[in-house]
Amino acid sequence: MFVQSEEIQEFGAKTLREAVRDLQFIGKQIAQFEKLSFKQLTSHMRSCKADMWCELEHPNKGNPIVCGAAAWAKFTHLVDLICSERPEFARRVGRPALHKAIKRGYVSLVLDLGKPISNLLAKELLEFACGEAGKSIRDSEHSIPCDLFAAGFVEKFQVGPVEFMRRQLFFRERKISLKSGIDAGVREGLIKKDEWVAKGYSPDQMKDEAEFRAYGRAMYAKAIRIYRGYRWVGCVKIHHHVDDVAEQLAIRIVNLAIHVLRLVIGAGVTSGLGVAWSPTTPHRDANLWFDSNGYMRVKLSIRVKGVVALMDWEEVLRPPFLPYLTSFGSSLFALAEGRDVSHIQQRLIDSVTWFGDASTDMESAAKIVKYVSAIERVIIAGRQAGTRVTFMKRLQALYEGFECDGSSNIGDRASRLYAARSAILHGEISHRDAGLKRVAEEAEDIARLCLHCISHLYPMLLCCYGNISSELLEKLLSKVQVDGVEWIVSEYERKLLKIR
Repeated sequence: MFVQSEEIQEFGAKTLREAVRDLQFIGKQIAQFEKLSFKQLTSHMRSCKADMWCELEHPNKGNPIVCGAAAWAKFTHLVDLICSERPEFARRVGRPALHKAIKRGYVSLVLDLGKPISNLLAKELLEFACGEAGKSIRDSEHSIPCDLFAAGFVEKFQVGPVEFMRRQLFFRERKISLKSGIDAGVREGLIKKDEWVAKGYSPDQMKDEAEFRAYGRAMYAKAIRIYRGYRWVGCVKIHHHVDDVAEQLAIRIVNLAIHVLRLVIGAGVTSGLGVAWSPTTPHRDANLWFDSNGYMRVKLSIRVKGVVALMDWEEVLRPPFLPYLTSFGSSLFALAEGRDVSHIQQRLIDSVTWFGDASTDMESAAKIVKYVSAIERVIIAGRQAGTRVTFMKRLQALYEGFECDGSSNIGDRASRLYAARSAILHGEISHRDAGLKRVAEEAEDIARLCLHCISHLYPMLLCCYGNISSELLEKLLSKVQVDGVEWIVSEYERKLLKIR
């Protein structure tokens, strides 16, 4: 597997030299703080509060060892070295886990065992940190409550690796898992209790089995009450990640799957869709306010539009929309499975993210900038002069090649849109200009059709050319701009005939 091949990768000589310098600096900082008396240390902490919480655990369980903010920054740099040498592994475990493992390794190897600072020790420490952080890597499945559609008879559907299920069906299917989860929580609690008792703590101060079970039931009941406030649950399996990293990745993937729905259905009617704990657009909120008489008023709101709840959304699961749902959703599998994301897939994911962010933004000016960025990400692959003309001509080539509605005047529309984006960025148009709302609606329409075209073009490019670099993609898009899409369609058909 990829993780295993990356774990045995050797750290470079330059990395080890930098690590040695960092370790030497950390040792000097610790030595300086050890020379201070208690009174001097207290005075220093008052004047330099940044050093106050920068401490290492004592190897013999004594008082914490003060290292200071400067040494703390060197621990962070050691994490940077691991991230630069093993980026995929670092993404799986997360920087906090690596930072914690680096400090634990320093305490164990340098402070406890007293090993001298050298390239050999630096390598051993970095390997130790990777090993410690990697112990928690595992597969997990995450279930994120979502605000989706109320109408319809579909109980579940799939967008890439994400399976959306109605809440009632989710709890029916996962009842056994819930009960076993409570039992597992009790067992883990008792094991931790034994560990604390072994350290000298009194068992009378800790929960017994019945209390652990009651506590676990209360926690599950509270979570279930929160989930009952949402109609759908998005389930996604994350492979080979630490739990905390996997949770954030799961939220991102479910959010991207909802962006795919926006892209296929339309941004206007799906602006209320989203995951339950979206950081930017909470889907449930309360407002206490005071009127002119001084009376306190209350307002509860749910950010789900009525048209979303009532529309016939299930047609998205059938042709002609289903191919788009499948194409965009398939790009998310690599994220969930922990595989390398190809350059061309990453561009598509970035574009879907831009589109989704634009559709949920409240400001028309921001919508325009993000929609144009979503288009640029998939049709322009390199820095060049005359970007506005390239933007216009490539959109025109895509519209005409895939016979989209509005292809007759897309050049003029694209030119106006790009000019509006530039005017917004350079301050020529106020963000409060009333005309921007109409431009934002047109930007959404152009971006949607552009991405629909790309959902046909990119799979053909992948099939014919494999993992495409940025330079090659720019050449291929330039050829599409000049010659249209017929040539890549012909190559794709010949490729399929050879495979068959």
